[in-house]
Amino acid sequence: MSTLVPPSFDSKATTPSPSVTSTLHILQGTLDKKRGISKPEDDLWPEGYVWDIEDPVERRFCVQWLTHSIEWATKRSILVGDSDDWTWIMDTAAMQLAELCGKGASGKVKRSVKVWGPDAEELPGVIINEPSFVEADVGCQTWGSATLMARRISRHDIPVRQFSSCLELGSGTGLAGMVLARELQHVGGVVVMTDYLASLLDVLTASSRDNSVDDGTAQIRHLDWFEVAQRMQNAEAGVAAPKANYSDVTAQREATAGARQLDVAGMQRGFSLVVAADVLYELEHAKVIPILADYFLATSGKVTPRFVVTTPLRATHKKEVSAFEAEMAKIGSLRLVARDDTTLADDLSGWVERVGAAETEAITQTLTADANDTWRYRTYIFERC
Repeated sequence: MSTLVPPSFDSKATTPSPSVTSTLHILQGTLDKKRGISKPEDDLWPEGYVWDIEDPVERRFCVQWLTHSIEWATKRSILVGDSDDWTWIMDTAAMQLAELCGKGASGKVKRSVKVWGPDAEELPGVIINEPSFVEADVGCQTWGSATLMARRISRHDIPVRQFSSCLELGSGTGLAGMVLARELQHVGGVVVMTDYLASLLDVLTASSRDNSVDDGTAQIRHLDWFEVAQRMQNAEAGVAAPKANYSDVTAQREATAGARQLDVAGMQRGFSLVVAADVLYELEHAKVIPILADYFLATSGKVTPRFVVTTPLRATHKKEVSAFEAEMAKIGSLRLVARDDTTLADDLSGWVERVGAAETEAITQTLTADANDTWRYRTYIFERC
């Protein structure tokens, strides 16, 4: 039976009280479920307090209580001796406090993302592991572009099963790539998911296990975009060294030294499909992405090779979008076959109406969440010609 008030902290305790331990377990279950993760053990702690973290006032009190719990456990562990129980209190409360205080303070997070199939069936959630902001900067977040691309791939609005070998540039937390891998698993295809940061390669590897695509369907590789640009020696591209968000590029290179590198030379023209979501956040990136697409995309095949890009139309990044479009126009062997702009909410509601899908609780909840994202997203589809 849950308690009516948050448990207090016994200043003479020699071990953590069951009510504090139970309350932390219950709160962890609440946070897990908010991210779409359900664990059987979350329901085994009936004697704690249930925080209503959706209520702003209750949430503030919860933050204060977590802060006090860390202080209490720290002091008691010093006075009575450290133990695994006190350490668990400190570590769990600290992680929950970080999550409640926002992404900038948050540590690693695992969450489930809803997607639907072509017949309007709700598919198993895509499990995504997000690293901390400290570890991956902007790469720590699953952005709307990846969400839109993932939904369209899972619904077959962007068909992918005809492509046997695929490459994702700048995979980030991997939502689009994981959905792509689940689709290709049906036909024995492969997607190579790439990024630059070691922390992102780690979470991509974890997510491939969580989504059961670590059977060779999803292959995680390190890729330095500007190494490819240098290899092509394209003087006309005017691509300078990246003004990356990563504070120490040298350190990142050292951190990924043991990672499995993409065979850049061996994979030239090696993929029938190349995809990328939200990769135009630096001007240099907007210029180098077309070079990468031309380098890695096959020139021909049983199906016409495709390059698919989704990007937000941020007011702050108009130059990047324009630069990308201008550079793509210079590549004579790639032609634009489709382009559309939409919001997440408009895309989902339009699909619901188009296929006559029942507006389930999951769809209603997703539409409500999508309403908070007011950005418009542009999707480009290019084909070899």
